[in-house]
Amino acid sequence: MQGLYQWQLAKTDPAAITRNLAEARGFDKIDADYFKMLLEGAIAAAPELEQAITPYLDRAFARLSPVERASCCSRGTSSCTSPGCRTGR
Repeated sequence: MQGLYQWQLAKTDPAAITRNLAEARGFDKIDADYFKMLLEGAIAAAPELEQAITPYLDRAFARLSPVERASCCSRGTSSCTSPGCRTGR
């Protein structure tokens, strides 16, 4: 989720996000290729995810906090537990 948060706030390039997070403690214990695939996939699918999520929100997608948007986009609509989302409850 940290990578999605960085992308949303600064529109940082996914490769730069991966390099940045690779320096974080514990990153060496994850599957870096899988992480990269998930990050790039979520970013590429962001417009479609926004369309899929919007009907389930109690306010406009743009009014969600970056953390809420990252949570919804990383989990999909069926299990979103962000305060602004009415799914998964």
